Amino acid sequence: MSLRDINARPAASDLMLRGPPNWTAAGFFAALAFLHLSIAIPAFLAHRWEGHLSLVLGLAFLAAGAVAIRFRFEITFLAATRLVRLRTGIGRICVERFIPFSAVHAVRVTLAESHHGSDSRIELLCRYDDIECPPTDIPRQQALFLAILLDVPLIKVWSAPATPARPVASNRSTGPAAA
Repeated sequence: MSLRDINARPAASDLMLRGPPNWTAAGFFAALAFLHLSIAIPAFLAHRWEGHLSLVLGLAFLAAGAVAIRFRFEITFLAATRLVRLRTGIGRICVERFIPFSAVHAVRVTLAESHHGSDSRIELLCRYDDIECPPTDIPRQQALFLAILLDVPLIKVWSAPATPARPVASNRSTGPAAA
């Protein structure tokens, strides 16, 4: 009995990748909520009706900020059924889409110049769309694992800054003396 036989697992488990919350949207809605609530308090103290409108808008923006924090994007690789499940939503209130492994043609990883892995991008290339995976700190390893899991080629792209081309020196002399 070899070591491979001992460590082999009969069934592969599922892989789930979750995107981070959209902190930009959450901060924007929180700022709008703070703005409207700061207008509502003086309006209530002055017994003006505008306070009610600002209170309602402030609470609505506060709720929208809470929803923005909970709103997620998730990719699950279901190895047993050979499907990629894409989910967008909050908990069970979500939109799901399934893509078979055979529809994925390649995995493309775009590596950034910086040493931060989260600046890189991993995409699944399908026939009609490209699916971007959530950011990771180990883009090379994750892209390689996905390419092996999906049994597709891995495409590596470096996002290096463009360097200006050097002028090519000519051996011919130009001018009146060359004639």
